[in-house]
Amino acid sequence: IVPQSIPGIGRQGHFTLKTMEDTAAIEQHIATVHPSKVVVCGGGFIGLEIAEQLVNRKFQVRVVEAAGQVMAPMDFEMAEYLHELLRGKGVDLRLNDGVSSFEESASG
Repeated sequence: IVPQSIPGIGRQGHFTLKTMEDTAAIEQHIATVHPSKVVVCGGGFIGLEIAEQLVNRKFQVRVVEAAGQVMAPMDFEMAEYLHELLRGKGVDLRLNDGVSSFEESASG
């Protein structure tokens, strides 16, 4: 689940999340492909909400955030609390690590 401006976003299994139709497309992909791992690009409100929902559905979730904390408008001390909560739920949280493009791997 990523911003549309990242090169390679059009690949199968890559989604943006802005509308209810986007949500339906993600749900359909989950129902037909049965992935076990998800990468969420962005640690803002929407990214964290979708990450939480996917963790609750037993997916392995990685959140990649270009900034040094999630929820940029928050004070760092409050964001640290969120970092601990996310990691405690099993989220692989990658901070200071923006995504610049997507490339297909040998496994697809």
